[in-house]
Amino acid sequence: MNNNVLKSLKTENQIQKSETKNLFLFFLIAFAFSWLFWIPKALIAQEIISLPILSDFLSSSFNPAAFGPLVAAFFLTYYLDFVTLILKSFAKPSGIQIIT
Repeated sequence: MNNNVLKSLKTENQIQKSETKNLFLFFLIAFAFSWLFWIPKALIAQEIISLPILSDFLSSSFNPAAFGPLVAAFFLTYYLDFVTLILKSFAKPSGIQIIT
């Protein structure tokens, strides 16, 4: 096989692994953020814990649990852009090629 074809296949494989990892991180962050607020609400509803201020906040329309996917998307966008920026800034002086 041609060297360019092998490099292309390797690059596609790296991109696919990266996208799978990013999707996993998205769901992990979205679920963790949402459940951080839903678990206390469930415990309050079952009267296992009693915190009136927290109960009122979590029962209101301002409950941040619904914004888990939004938080995950913003976090991953800014985090991945930051990591790419750092990698590129270190790679330029050394001549290393970074695939993003």
